[in-house]
Amino acid sequence: MNNRRGTRESRSAGERVPDRAAPFAEKMAYYRSQHTGRAIRLSHLVGIPGVAFALPVVFVRPRLGLPVFAASWAVQVAGHVLFEHNRPALTEGPLTYQLCGLAFWCEEVADLLAAQRNPTVSRATASGPWAAGPGSNRARIRAARLRRAPARRPAPG
Repeated sequence: MNNRRGTRESRSAGERVPDRAAPFAEKMAYYRSQHTGRAIRLSHLVGIPGVAFALPVVFVRPRLGLPVFAASWAVQVAGHVLFEHNRPALTEGPLTYQLCGLAFWCEEVADLLAAQRNPTVSRATASGPWAAGPGSNRARIRAARLRRAPARRPAPG
């Protein structure tokens, strides 16, 4: 724990985990830093509404709700294991990061809907997280991965 900055080291990607008393905006920034690639975003775009749907259904029809709940979580965890190579942010604070996940999902859906509403903006020039152009998150994602990657030493010779 680093009391001076109010953060502690994450075991997942070397990013700083906000303290429990930190503002929600800092926690959202951390959550976003743990979900940088398209594949992880897609797994959460599917998994988060699955969990939200399954929660009330578990109590009314457990035979339907439990498998949907488990499958939705499995999709999200698989995204972290296979694509992002980090632990889910939920391990840092279950309730807080559940809310971050819902807010993140809303942001993602809003970005996708905004891109569909404005057909004059091509995916190559769009600036949302799903865009492919230089103004997209691709450059930020690449920079984040480079910061996390260990420094490569030049080959001897």
